[in-house]
Amino acid sequence: MSAVGTRPGPRVSGAARTRGTVRAHPVRAELLRGLAPWAGVLVGCALGLAMALRASWWQGSWSETQSALRYAGVLFGAPLAGAAGCWQGAREHRRRTVELLASTPRGPLARLLAAALPGALWSAAVYLLVAAAALLACLPYAGPGRPEFTATLTDAVFLVAVTVIGHVCGSLVPRRLTPPGYAVVLLLVFSFTATASSGVRHLTPMDAENVMSGSVAVWWQPLASAVWFTGLAGAVVLTHAARRRYTALVPLAAAGVAAVLIVQTGDRMWREDPLSRREVCDTKAVPEVCVAASESPLLPRVTAALSPLTDKLADVEGAPRLTGLRRDTRPGEAPLPELRPGLSVVRGELIDATGYLTATASNLVAPPAVCGPPAPDGVSEVPGAVELWLLPSSARAEWLARQRGWAAGDTGELARLERRAEAAERLAGLPDERRRAWLTGFFAALKDCAPGKTPPL
Repeated sequence: MSAVGTRPGPRVSGAARTRGTVRAHPVRAELLRGLAPWAGVLVGCALGLAMALRASWWQGSWSETQSALRYAGVLFGAPLAGAAGCWQGAREHRRRTVELLASTPRGPLARLLAAALPGALWSAAVYLLVAAAALLACLPYAGPGRPEFTATLTDAVFLVAVTVIGHVCGSLVPRRLTPPGYAVVLLLVFSFTATASSGVRHLTPMDAENVMSGSVAVWWQPLASAVWFTGLAGAVVLTHAARRRYTALVPLAAAGVAAVLIVQTGDRMWREDPLSRREVCDTKAVPEVCVAASESPLLPRVTAALSPLTDKLADVEGAPRLTGLRRDTRPGEAPLPELRPGLSVVRGELIDATGYLTATASNLVAPPAVCGPPAPDGVSEVPGAVELWLLPSSARAEWLARQRGWAAGDTGELARLERRAEAAERLAGLPDERRRAWLTGFFAALKDCAPGKTPPL
């Protein structure tokens, strides 16, 4: 008989008792606490600072933006993420809990992945976040085309692989100098592969030359790179922690096949961007002004900068058309100066319109590339006079002052400059009809690769 005034408590089912004792998964605990979040913050700050300091160089071009992201990820993100992985890998040795953890039911592979993956995932996630912010910042100024999202995902996979391999290195060599040493080794490996003349340079993302030049990767290139990175990391992890180490041969074989495919294919993994081969022209300008389709948002700025030149040539028959395609010019064409973000273009604006006009005038009076070497000095005064005449008076005076300063003390060069200036004045003083006829003959001689046949001024 129960005591008076006491009641039996509520029954607690076995499932409820089990739910009350459930603990968070170790990967989730590592993701929210410990070194992994701080490593992600450090990598994010480094990547964000590197991108912000060079924003004027990439903001406005998809290819330049992804190239900058890749360089930042390789030079700053990978060493920092790898060093953090090394430090995390040596944690149990610093705590002197290696033997204690070895006695737990969880196997060594599960313990390694639970400790290594959170830091790797943080680094990859932060890289993707910085990449998304950079691409959004580029969007208002970029032209046609689109970013290569698969390349960005491949770079994130690369950071995961570097971090996991670093964790294994820290576990094998639990010394305080291991993390900085691993970071230095990574930089040395990246530098060696980037300067290699063979296809080996494509084994790391350091080779961004093709991305910078506006090339497009074949569809399987990001997949092959991801298999190479993950296969190498998987082989290292299984060799170190798997119960059956021969299982490491599977990812190692996959990495080897991908590496051979990448090295043997080499530069053939990239093809020219179709937008860089297509022209967009301002047909209202005479002579016609054209740029590559990938640079079409800059066409109004280019046309406005060249208006003093095109206005003078509006009624001249045979004046070369101005093209911005990166190829050898044909007779009847003149190349435009290259539009490079950070050098001549910043956020969709020409930073030196006068310099762009001066360079265009110089290209306009030069023989086409198919004509071979330029004319000898004996006939160079006439093209130089036309070049000076094409410039506005302020730009002409600035150019002459700069050239005279460089040629100070060289009487021959100074005399040549004076003759060129006098010829430009004579050209400017000709009646409109006569000057138009003379310029028509001049450009006809250039087109025929015979600048020496230009009529005398």
